[in-house]
Amino acid sequence: MDIIINESSEKPIYHQIQSQIRAQILSEKLKPDDHLPSIRFLAKELGVSVITTKRAYEELEQEELIYTTKGKGTFVKSHDRKQLIHKNYEFMETKVIQLLREAEDLGISKMDMESIINRALKEAE
Repeated sequence: MDIIINESSEKPIYHQIQSQIRAQILSEKLKPDDHLPSIRFLAKELGVSVITTKRAYEELEQEELIYTTKGKGTFVKSHDRKQLIHKNYEFMETKVIQLLREAEDLGISKMDMESIINRALKEAE
């Protein structure tokens, strides 16, 4: 599992771990019932505290993306295709709302943001 920690990011480390695992699940790079590294192993691999990785896993469990079986480990939860698509939409909607709030904090109007988004969409084609 590829996880990259950006020490200079404003995002807390647990959130970076959580969002990267979430992205791998939602993009289906991690499949249902794939075994995830133990909390301790992942913490050691990333050079972070066990508490940090534990919090990331707890958040993913609350999102119902992973589950833990005592004595066996942590696994990717099974989702039907519709459910996965819906979770992707919810996730992206949350990101867009965050982006719009940040733009508002910077004094960028909704009309200007629409223009910025349209330009970005054209560049992404």
